[in-house]
Parts: sequence; structure tokens; C-alpha cells
Amino acid sequence: MRKINVTFDNVDMIEEFVHVVQDYQTDVDLKNGHCMVDAKSIVGVISMGLQKKMDLIIHTETCEELVERLGFCRVS
Repeated sequence: MRKINVTFDNVDMIEEFVHVVQDYQTDVDLKNGHCMVDAKSIVGVISMGLQKKMDLIIHTETCEELVERLGFCRVS
């Protein structure tokens, strides 16, 4: 499992994010506080809000390509 911090500035970023993570077989979740959603669900990700630092949880260790593709929304 790998965890990185992400934030979204606008809905277009969320749309691109969901499109990218849907290309991968692995489970990907987005967590903010006690709330966690499937990161492949555009409705779920939008419900998390904008301009909040959230944890992206990728349920595999071999995810370098995915992390690189998500560079547009990656904080750290």
C-alpha cells in the first residue's frame, strides 16, 4: 500500500484524476479525515471537496507509473 497527499483546485482536475485512476486495475481510495471514497468514482471524489489536502491510498506497491501520471494533483 502507498499513500500520497493530493489536492484538487477545480472540477476539471477531479475529472482528469478519475480518468487516470480508472486506467489501473488496483484499488485506489481517497480519504479526508474519517471519510473515505473509491477514487474511481467521480461523484465520490467531487463529494470530498476542492482545495483540501487528502490522502490518496493506492493498494499496491508497484504504482510508480500511476503516481507519475497524477503529478498534476500531487502535493507530496
